[in-house]
Amino acid sequence: GAINLVQVQKKCCELYGNHPLAKNVIKNLTMRTIGEGCTINFTAARAGRTGDRTKEKWASWETAQKFQPFIRLCTRMLYMLGEGFVVAYPLGADKATSFRWIEPDRIDRIFYDAEDIKTVIGYELKSSTPGGKNIYLRADDVWHLKIDELGNVPRGIPRLLPVLVYLRYWSLFVENRHWINMVRARIPLIFESQSSGAQIQTLKSRFGTIPGPGTTVFLPSNTKAVFPTHSIGASDVMEDRKLLESAIAAGVSMPIMLVTGDLSATYSSGVLQESPLVRDIEDSRDLIREMIEWMV
Repeated sequence: GAINLVQVQKKCCELYGNHPLAKNVIKNLTMRTIGEGCTINFTAARAGRTGDRTKEKWASWETAQKFQPFIRLCTRMLYMLGEGFVVAYPLGADKATSFRWIEPDRIDRIFYDAEDIKTVIGYELKSSTPGGKNIYLRADDVWHLKIDELGNVPRGIPRLLPVLVYLRYWSLFVENRHWINMVRARIPLIFESQSSGAQIQTLKSRFGTIPGPGTTVFLPSNTKAVFPTHSIGASDVMEDRKLLESAIAAGVSMPIMLVTGDLSATYSSGVLQESPLVRDIEDSRDLIREMIEWMV
């Protein structure tokens, strides 16, 4: 059915902040896509030139603009939100261009050429101030990053969208296991008495609170203490957990060990190389590379 893309993107941000599996998925995808960063290699345009001046300018700009952290941010947000926009802002004739990441919910409309629906001519950026006027951005000043787009819809799809419901099931599973273990850690105590009503009330008043450690309790001859056993079974708990984690791993096209961080599940190198994750990461690298070439 139809989904509200903005709400889904906000939910994915929320999960990245408080769900261990969701954060692990995004961080693993980011790390395997961009690694420690990217290296820009320059080739002299003319024979006899070393290109040292260009390299010095680039090194200065790269440090000032925090280029490597910015590329990691773009990669992480791309997987988390499914898309994003990088906007070039000239800072003046005597200054270098600055690039900023723009969240997808701030791009209100995308304008296309009337004669070619695949050619973007501009974007409408929502004002950051209430009641402010929206800003028109030329297509040449914007780079639209997006993944997993469907059909003719010109927007990307968050990587976690197919597994949102299973991430919730996993959280409920862990919460339920927590409560079961809390119940198991408690020892129930039942007093069985054949006394009269008045004697039972007296007995209840004596044991309104649990006696402290080392306390010796003497019960009436017609009263006994019974410690019943728990009847909480969970023989299928391992299978339930594996099923949920397998569904999440399949939804994001990743091996289970990368989703959960559990290295007990071993895979051969051949299996990993044939995984859809490898092709997926290569495609994402191509997207990032094309954006960096546009920036440079």
